[in-house]
Amino acid sequence: MSQNDPLASMLCASKVLQADDERGTQAGLVVQGEDVNWQSLDGLVELAVYGMLTHRSLAHDGGLQTDCRLCQQAESMWQNDLVGRLLRGRDQL
Repeated sequence: MSQNDPLASMLCASKVLQADDERGTQAGLVVQGEDVNWQSLDGLVELAVYGMLTHRSLAHDGGLQTDCRLCQQAESMWQNDLVGRLLRGRDQL
């Protein structure tokens, strides 16, 4: 196969994507090969918001507790770039 062969380019791109997915998986990241779409990410963020509000309401009378593991996890989630973009709207990605 020559360097200008489309088949060779496709094979190379496929191997690069596979290696990238493997590295991301090893690092504990969601990767392209897992077929996560925007609708599922939107739903996950909505569930997290409702869950956080419910937890705070039931466990802490609506407030945030800095010594609560669940509150700490929820707070750290909002510091994520992707979640911030989703909350602002996907059109601003």
